[in-house]
Amino acid sequence: MPAGTITILGNVELFCGDKQADLRRQLRKALALMVAARGRRVRRQEIAAAVWGDEERDVRTLMWSLRRALRDCDSGFDVPPDKGKDGNYLLDVAEPGTLEEAVDAFRLQDQAGGLPPAAASEVLNECRWALYDYDPPAKTIRLSERLERESLLARSPYFQSEALMTLAIDQLRLGQVTDARSTLLAHERTRPANHASQWLQLTMETVLDLWHGRFDAAEARLFTVAAPIVARAHAEQARVADTLQQTWQGQVFWLRREQGQVLSQTDPEVFRQVEGHAFFAIWRVGLAPASYDAGDLPGAAGHVRALDEDYQGFDAFPPHGWTVSVAALLAELCLAMSPAGRPSAAGDPPGGLPPGIAGRLRVILSRYAGEFVLAGWPSVLLGPAERFSGLLATATGDYEEALHLFDAVADKVAGAPPQAARLQVNRARALILLARSRGGQAGPAAAARLLTGAGATADRLGMRALAREASELLSEC
Repeated sequence: MPAGTITILGNVELFCGDKQADLRRQLRKALALMVAARGRRVRRQEIAAAVWGDEERDVRTLMWSLRRALRDCDSGFDVPPDKGKDGNYLLDVAEPGTLEEAVDAFRLQDQAGGLPPAAASEVLNECRWALYDYDPPAKTIRLSERLERESLLARSPYFQSEALMTLAIDQLRLGQVTDARSTLLAHERTRPANHASQWLQLTMETVLDLWHGRFDAAEARLFTVAAPIVARAHAEQARVADTLQQTWQGQVFWLRREQGQVLSQTDPEVFRQVEGHAFFAIWRVGLAPASYDAGDLPGAAGHVRALDEDYQGFDAFPPHGWTVSVAALLAELCLAMSPAGRPSAAGDPPGGLPPGIAGRLRVILSRYAGEFVLAGWPSVLLGPAERFSGLLATATGDYEEALHLFDAVADKVAGAPPQAARLQVNRARALILLARSRGGQAGPAAAARLLTGAGATADRLGMRALAREASELLSEC
């Protein structure tokens, strides 16, 4: 049998009793093997994307769902099963390197017709989450939109809630913030009265409060409403407790950064939780700016070097999903630790960061032009990917390109005061450095105007670190 070929034994329609469970295990094992072919960790959603259902479902329904699930992943071609003697199915997975290739290899012709709306909703929901880290939002939003249609046909409050939430998340990733707010309002009006839907609504409201600079409202919700929910989940040893914890701590982490506070000082328990989750890339990279904010530059650089090593120079990052937010946070750190962001570092290596890191990150972030960076599932909306590419251009001395990137997204953040103020400071820094590179002694008047406006906004919102940065740059004009 060729390497990578998996045999699913038996005529599906004849399986019964314990053999049904055996086939389920074989199907799950098949997907696990194909995803792990190049050493990637297998996530529950990846397995569920191809094999869904519980022990009450018969095998025929399971195979029917498998066919539809794989087809709905919307990859490029069909691979029909080779039905050998005794009804065996031979599927050659050819050592796939990505989930999409694996799904391509496992797609079966849908000979059973369409699924009922409730079953289609379940398939689409699992597929949508399975592909989050592997497909661009322009593609996953099609699954979210179809899930919404199927959930309405199924008259399922649960899947309607899931559909509206996944749609809002994809809209945020595409920079459609106004549309996402409308979708979230529809979710609030129609969501079922259960804890999961309540949590998702709270989380998204905090995302938008942080985005718009309503920091007092975000803090009140995080500590008076969300924190007790997380504590109760831990006390009850709920399966979702750690997921809730990570979402909550991500929002607290970003709130403190926006406020210009040092997380390890204001919220030491949250900082301890971040350290405890550093096995995951987003938290490893989160520790780097947290260390930088606390004045520990060697510690910040150490976290980045560890991430660089663990993920093979970032080559092992998935193509989408959490990669975008990790690269964005690394971009901020690259500028902060470079001579362009830290004049006292002139002539020194950029804080001990890995060589060529800025160039490699520019290549990664260039893939996401036109998208917004969304950290978590969801936790924080960080803004247009181009802004972070602009930070890297500034760090590497490509000031004209940085200005071009900043200008391209100015209108996209105009309705978000914190983002608009940050972009003004970023643009002013690039203008000052460009003028200096051309022999000028002082920053141009345009930079001074930008910094004056950004400083006023930062003072009004309580963004102390940004206000300080604007003031320091203004002294160079």
